[in-house]
Amino acid sequence: FKRKKVTIEGAVKRPGTYIISSGETLSKLIKNADGYESDAYAFGGILNNERTKEININAVDKLYRAYIQELITKGNPLFASESLPFILDELKNTEISGRVIAEFDLDVINASPELDTTLEDNDYIFIPTKSEQVYVYGEVNNPGSIRYVPNESISDYLSRSGSLMESANMNNIFVIYFQVKKNWYLSI
Repeated sequence: FKRKKVTIEGAVKRPGTYIISSGETLSKLIKNADGYESDAYAFGGILNNERTKEININAVDKLYRAYIQELITKGNPLFASESLPFILDELKNTEISGRVIAEFDLDVINASPELDTTLEDNDYIFIPTKSEQVYVYGEVNNPGSIRYVPNESISDYLSRSGSLMESANMNNIFVIYFQVKKNWYLSI
């Protein structure tokens, strides 16, 4: 049996680095860490994987080369632009993660075991805590976080964040929320 090392931090009762067996899953690791703290925000859990990061690095490099090739062969006016070095530098230096979309809700995993994620060597898991903040980002005049107030509407949060900018698209607003003991936490 090949042993693997994984780290889990954040809102679990026993954070740390664990030695696991091949085929071990995320739900088993969480149980081995004695489960979530009472203020854990499982929906916001993060799983970073080294193999996924390598794949993403290669994909970004391939995209970068394809973009340069297209600039050269298509005669794009951007090729002669003074901003080209800045754009290429931004593309080349984009932070690349190995983040894997995973299910962290143990009730959901118990109901649908196929949603459980098999862990790999050197995986890193972080479980954040719940926040009483509403995060408002995008085309608003004052993006950032605002204190959660029960029974406030989306319009109230938008108003408290300085309202929408003229460039905002009212048909393209996303609200991400979860319910905890009848309180709603919104991320707009």
